[in-house]
Amino acid sequence: IRAINPQMYLTIETEIWPNLFRALQEKKIPIVIINGRISDTSDRNYQKIKYFIKDIVAKVDIFCMQSEMDASRIINMGALENRVFVVGNVKFDNLPVKGRVERLSLGFAENDFILLAGSTHPQEEAIILDIYKDLVKQFPHLRLILAPRHIERVKEVRGIIHHYKYYPKLLTASPYPRLKDDEILLVDTVGQLRSMYALADIVFVGKSLRCGGGQNMIEPVSFFKPTIVGPLTQNFRDVVSLLKRNEALIEVEDGDQLKKVIEGYLRDPQSMTKIKEACRTAITSNQ
Repeated sequence: IRAINPQMYLTIETEIWPNLFRALQEKKIPIVIINGRISDTSDRNYQKIKYFIKDIVAKVDIFCMQSEMDASRIINMGALENRVFVVGNVKFDNLPVKGRVERLSLGFAENDFILLAGSTHPQEEAIILDIYKDLVKQFPHLRLILAPRHIERVKEVRGIIHHYKYYPKLLTASPYPRLKDDEILLVDTVGQLRSMYALADIVFVGKSLRCGGGQNMIEPVSFFKPTIVGPLTQNFRDVVSLLKRNEALIEVEDGDQLKKVIEGYLRDPQSMTKIKEACRTAITSNQ
């Protein structure tokens, strides 16, 4: 604090550091929490040490919380009510206007129907590949992009793709000519998934059928893509609720339902028009 001499301290999503907050307060430096969120797990844990937490949160000058529930929880932890504001989720802002990659440079044809499974976690790739292997027999223009959430799993996912008798083509090897029918594009880089959502015709966002918690589904929705998640999205509860309320997100219970939704769009691409417009409305109204 002495070295930087800040005029204000901003912390994101309820990072609470007792010693830092105490030192900032002693120097009369305002503390602001932005995009504040209290998950179910954090709320249960904080309740166990509520007496200790109360003095810490009292040092914060402004709380900008994502939802009414988050605001209620931080007040219950000891925050002064007149310092707490509900301002929404900043993940709706700073969204890309368009993608930076083109279909042709990655080996896709313009008439390919691209299924992109983003931020996948263990076991989810197998679910997607089961669906793909079955549907591609009926819809030969269906193509698949797999983007595991953690880059260190690329080798593992390559093995899973081989197990299904397909060949992985790494994103870092592009550009290359037309992908063959037995090839699947595997994203092996960090930071490109967000812009790649623009390529897709339909998106599945992982950590929602297995592992649980969910991953950022706002990004594909911002490209007005029909976006599907599983039931395990507790870390994005308010976002999911908002998008579903606007009919801008599809939630499925399991792999069977996921397959039915994808097949439905393959049979009737025009049915995607309504959800694309719903995505546009949901994004623009929350920015």
